Amino acid sequence: MSVPVPAFEEEPASVIHLVPVRGDGRDLIPGGLCILAISRVASSTLPDASLLRGLFDLTPAETKVARLAASGIAPKDIGMAAGISSNTVKAHLKSVYAKTGTDHYGALVRLLSGTPMPFDGRS
Repeated sequence: MSVPVPAFEEEPASVIHLVPVRGDGRDLIPGGLCILAISRVASSTLPDASLLRGLFDLTPAETKVARLAASGIAPKDIGMAAGISSNTVKAHLKSVYAKTGTDHYGALVRLLSGTPMPFDGRS
């Protein structure tokens, strides 16, 4: 779940992310159910690969696809950038959606890039 926070006084706009602890992340936070993360909207850096793998229990291939999505590459171009088929991209994205709690490409990009989520009922 992600919630946009508008800019206030001297603080830039941010996004608050409530991320379930899964897989290897349980080793980092024993007994923890979720992590609260706050990211600034102006951030232009890609999420760290090892952090993504730990937080969402992604495979290395899923992590590569997720990071390419966060960089703003269109889904149809991820295969070429990653050297995999479009069917493999679709399979990885389906798995990444399930593991990140997103349900479509735009939500995944917003989650990983720190862009605010619109209030449209979708997470």
